[in-house]
Amino acid sequence: MPKLAGIPLLLAALATSAACSSSSTSTTCASVCQHVGDCGGTSCLALCLTAESACNTANESSVFQSWASCGPVFNCVNDEFVPANCAPQQDALLVCGVGVTTHDAGMPSIMFPDATTGHDASPRPDGTTLPDAGVDAPLADTGPGPCGACPGTCTNGECLVALASGCDQPDQVAVDGTSVYWTEVSGGSVSTVPKGGGPASALASGQGSPYGIALDATSVYWTTNEDDGAVVKIGKSGAGLTTLATGQNQPAGIAVGGSTVYWTNSAFGEPGYVLDMGSSGGSIITLGQGESPVGIAVNGSALYWANEGSGPSTGSVMRYAFNGSAAVTLAGSLNAPSAIALDSSNVYWVTEDGFAMKAPLTGGLVTTLASQQNDPLAIATDGTSVYWTNNGDGSVVKVGVNGGATTTIATGSGNMGGIAVDATSVYWAAYTSGTIMKATPK
Repeated sequence: MPKLAGIPLLLAALATSAACSSSSTSTTCASVCQHVGDCGGTSCLALCLTAESACNTANESSVFQSWASCGPVFNCVNDEFVPANCAPQQDALLVCGVGVTTHDAGMPSIMFPDATTGHDASPRPDGTTLPDAGVDAPLADTGPGPCGACPGTCTNGECLVALASGCDQPDQVAVDGTSVYWTEVSGGSVSTVPKGGGPASALASGQGSPYGIALDATSVYWTTNEDDGAVVKIGKSGAGLTTLATGQNQPAGIAVGGSTVYWTNSAFGEPGYVLDMGSSGGSIITLGQGESPVGIAVNGSALYWANEGSGPSTGSVMRYAFNGSAAVTLAGSLNAPSAIALDSSNVYWVTEDGFAMKAPLTGGLVTTLASQQNDPLAIATDGTSVYWTNNGDGSVVKVGVNGGATTTIATGSGNMGGIAVDATSVYWAAYTSGTIMKATPK
């Protein structure tokens, strides 16, 4: 499994299959968490969505709705999410066995505290109890605030919205003018949801381990990351499922340029290849070879890919010009570069040891844009800034294309997957929490 996946395939095999649900199922959480983002290092929206999913799975949706009716406004008190309108006060954001605060050693299974103000219903798993902050008064609504009319959670001026939840290990994402598309490694499906929110739907299911994803004007393309993998496409309407190539050795990254589709066969432990074929099918052409090629991107004149390598300092970023010349190394001696992105001037990538880097499209000085990142995985650019996901701490970070101070857009997403940007927003897959997220402004 390529490193770009959120967590190893073993966890995918242990996961329970689940279908994504649309943003309509998270409307309650958006209301509950409307004035609170993170509390004690935990995301209100992520925890609420997890609780909602747990209750639905246990056929206890009424329990979740009863709990949510204690809001809809929460405060952050003593590093806990506390509903403003409950009497007796509900001590923390705990429901259907889900809930973690910085004071707890585990997950309490209790939903409500006792009726005595100022006491928990029982000791926490670590054997301690904490006093409540007292009965809270409702928060005054002071207007739309810095996020405008945000349908999700406003945090540091960012409107964070879960476009889809309950997804089965969502991994890579792509966007066009109207929709977000993603692959679900364990769920075996390729799905979509409108960028502005609405019903989420599966375009294809039963796809093994779908991984890389790419778009053209009419179709969605993906790879199935298996020993006997495939390259597949379907119309954006959900019609015309077509297998373009079979018998591929762990195909990973995929890109579309003009009427050609390009992909990498990562083939860990064996020689990996970079290949192409017509987007409507035809003969497969080998363009290059490398040690575990994964991320891939294309523009009008060349193809770029990242070789993860076979060990420390064996990774590289490559360029293959469409004029027929041999592939050249743009950057070498890298530690497992995984994903790459292009703008009109540069190619960008992240490495396992915490760097975001760039080089000119035709070669030249390699520049470090950011360092000390926490296991960065996926990367995207809009030509002004570079964005990436950090798998180690579940964060989304950006920096200007010329470097400088980094900005953290979101935290608390757990293991991460892919990332994409458009003119206004950044989108990413939260792998372990099963959500497709959107932040505006990016």
